[in-house]
Amino acid sequence: MASEQTDNLFKLVKSLTKAEKRSFKLYAKRLSAGENSKFIRLFDVLDKQQIYDEALLLKKATEIKPSQLSNIKAHLYKSILVSLHLNNQNNDVDITLHQQLDYAKILYNRGLYRQSLKILEKAKTVAESSCRDFIRYEIIEFEKLIESQYITNSIKERSETLSVESDKVSGSVRNVTYFSNFALKLYSFYLRIGYVRNERDYLMVENLYKSTLNNKPHNPDSFLDRLYFFQAHVWYNLITQDFINVYKYSLSWVNMFQENSNMRFIQPDLYFKGYGNLLNSLYFIGQYDKFCVALQGLKDFVNDDKLAKSYNNRLLGFKYLYENLINKHFLEGTFRDGVKLIPEIEKQLEELRYHIDIHWEIIIHYKIACLYFGADEHRLALRYLNKIINVKDDNVNRDIQSFARILALISYYELGDVDFLDHQIRSVYRFLLQQKDLYKVQKIIIKFLKSLPYLSVSEANNKILEHIDILKKLQQDRFEKRPFLYLDFVSWLESKIQNCTVEEVIGEKWNNSVKRIFLSRD
Repeated sequence: MASEQTDNLFKLVKSLTKAEKRSFKLYAKRLSAGENSKFIRLFDVLDKQQIYDEALLLKKATEIKPSQLSNIKAHLYKSILVSLHLNNQNNDVDITLHQQLDYAKILYNRGLYRQSLKILEKAKTVAESSCRDFIRYEIIEFEKLIESQYITNSIKERSETLSVESDKVSGSVRNVTYFSNFALKLYSFYLRIGYVRNERDYLMVENLYKSTLNNKPHNPDSFLDRLYFFQAHVWYNLITQDFINVYKYSLSWVNMFQENSNMRFIQPDLYFKGYGNLLNSLYFIGQYDKFCVALQGLKDFVNDDKLAKSYNNRLLGFKYLYENLINKHFLEGTFRDGVKLIPEIEKQLEELRYHIDIHWEIIIHYKIACLYFGADEHRLALRYLNKIINVKDDNVNRDIQSFARILALISYYELGDVDFLDHQIRSVYRFLLQQKDLYKVQKIIIKFLKSLPYLSVSEANNKILEHIDILKKLQQDRFEKRPFLYLDFVSWLESKIQNCTVEEVIGEKWNNSVKRIFLSRD
């Protein structure tokens, strides 16, 4: 098995664009000969491989001895990073600022204090305009150090100014650190648990929320203060399934970026995430018109020429755009039209396979499975559900693992595979017990599926009507409504009564809701 270091090197090589590869080759050729020719050869071989194969690598690059391979890999990894740094030094504000700090340090070490201060003053202005408080604080502390060595007639005024700046920025840094830590803790909770499942989960997140806010340093005032403040509230309300407040705070999050439009391109990752949460909340509260407006705003940003075409931006744009294009089809009940998105999604997944994290990959696989399920393509739905079920990672969201298994049971029933269904029911039941994730909705669906194949048509219809009433009541229970966020059980049961597809049931509900909206406007 390839080592972690080797995997990282291979992924780094595969992440390079054609332009970046050309730049690296030009950079590498400027270096001295000898061993460097071997690391260029290693680069060429890795570039052509689709899966890392060390034995084949050594066979292709015969000039590299096995004993040399480790050192040459390390040299290649470092050289690629240097080349990328040179390519991006004018395209990323953080890289530019750190470079200016390096230059200022070099000048300081040579005793050229005035020149060093001049560079730091320019860098500080950029840091302030781009809300880079951490780097700004570092610049101010460096200025203070230089001023203590470089005595001028203005030292009194200068020291007072720097002291005031230092106090202000250090306060902002403390606040940003506090709220970003708070947001991260809540996000970690969400990844592990998902939505609150019971009173114990609720009390855990509520205690974390209240204890953190009661001890906050001061009210948020800077851009980053407010950003992480909104982010923490989004996670808290998402976990507790208060989607109205998720909408409220994510809208403030997005609006803050739009009011400071330059920040959208300086910190696009957080702008993307804000949009993702905004669309997520609108989807869950069923605000279709606002959802479409927000989706168009996201599309416009993804296609904006000013957005840097980095892999990270490309990944985030793909992630949030396609997830919500699918959600739009879920709202409309147009599953067959939604299926048309899947080839492009698969293409993008393949191109970005070295960059996509496992958590988001299973989310998009689940949504694809739901598209196929709604389109009455149950075998194709199972193909994607099994990709989720077969993931062996304790850090993966347990909610999706659980509901992928439930949806798979329903798909087996739809395919008429009764014998295999019975076996799978026992397996899923054991899994949910082990995960401590067996609640009323799951119990009802599993028990229903177990009995359904053996009922007459009239018995089945009576049972279905009974279960529809039970499930509709459970949708009002704050700890039992969670399953309905992953699967529309009621619409599936209604499709059985009406002898039609899930798509037709949801489509009819959608058409009726549109009619009600127009009537209310009139």
